[in-house]
Amino acid sequence: MPVARLVVIASAFVIAAPDQVRGFSTRNPVPRMHWIPDQVRDDIAGVRDDIGGVRDDIAGVRDDIAGARNDNGISAIPLPLSEAPELSSTTCVYLRPQRLGEALSALADQPLTILAGGTDFYAARSGQAITESVLDITALPELRSLQDEGARWRIGATVTWSQIVRATLPAQFRGLQLAACDIGGIQVQNMGTLAGNVCNASPSADGVPVLLTMDAQVELASLAGRRCVPLNEFVLGNRRTARLPGELVTAILVPRRERARSSFLKLGNRRYLVISIAMVAVLIDTDADGVISHAGIAVGSCSEVAQRLRSLEQKLLGRHATSGLSALAEAQDLQVLSPIDDVRGSAAYRRDAALTMVRRAIEEALHE
Repeated sequence: MPVARLVVIASAFVIAAPDQVRGFSTRNPVPRMHWIPDQVRDDIAGVRDDIGGVRDDIAGVRDDIAGARNDNGISAIPLPLSEAPELSSTTCVYLRPQRLGEALSALADQPLTILAGGTDFYAARSGQAITESVLDITALPELRSLQDEGARWRIGATVTWSQIVRATLPAQFRGLQLAACDIGGIQVQNMGTLAGNVCNASPSADGVPVLLTMDAQVELASLAGRRCVPLNEFVLGNRRTARLPGELVTAILVPRRERARSSFLKLGNRRYLVISIAMVAVLIDTDADGVISHAGIAVGSCSEVAQRLRSLEQKLLGRHATSGLSALAEAQDLQVLSPIDDVRGSAAYRRDAALTMVRRAIEEALHE
């Protein structure tokens, strides 16, 4: 339904506050014009008429959506879910529970596509009618917070990239905040979630390499209880994860590292709004004497799943965190990668670029 898609896109663009939109400045306002040519007045009047027409179009789209829902058997189920009507196997439903228990019960009852920010969900269905049942988790208060729990940090499943950017976090999260700034535009950052980025399991998911360096875990909940899965065991391949039917990702858990420093680099065909050709995340933690006690180095967009460079990490352990350690990175340390040729770059280019980026990211983390 192309018209409905336009409405979704338009609604995304009004989420950003005026002072958040990149490329605009209010520091030097244009001086007021005391004389307006007749042609400009006519143009303004025409724009007003166009706006009125757009309003009529939007009203028509709303009617079309309502009609399409009835024609295609799509229904929005009011909550509480216990009062929802009995559904047939061909009925598509949209559920937006207010409590986690309701969400888990719904997942246990039938297959549902989970919707958080929707930035991947809608893009993957561009130009198509939605023919699957959807569980919208954005109304669950338990999933919205980014919390310091002492030994670890909890990033709720609906925490957005913008929340991560604005949060006051220790240096170990600098790489994640840099990645958050590179995710799409402001509108995508305001809607998209870190957990959604992980669950989408794209080879170019910007959040995955950073979380790998931090030894992050994925928390999943179901009616049977909760379990935690290391991120490197959760993402299994391109668009494949270890989430079981009936399970919902509730949080990303990150161990606390008091002295850790981190960095993130992304290579694309342009600076913003781009899918990565290659990306690198580095996290270096030291003891009280400045000796490296933990090193995490991960490369994304160069394999089906982002990979840790374990051999290079081992070279860094036990050394003082000083300039020049990037020289330890060698081409053989990238043998775990399996880049491909595609429209964004060749496998050889990706491998060569990744080595350069690893060296730069190490130096940036050391000087953070």
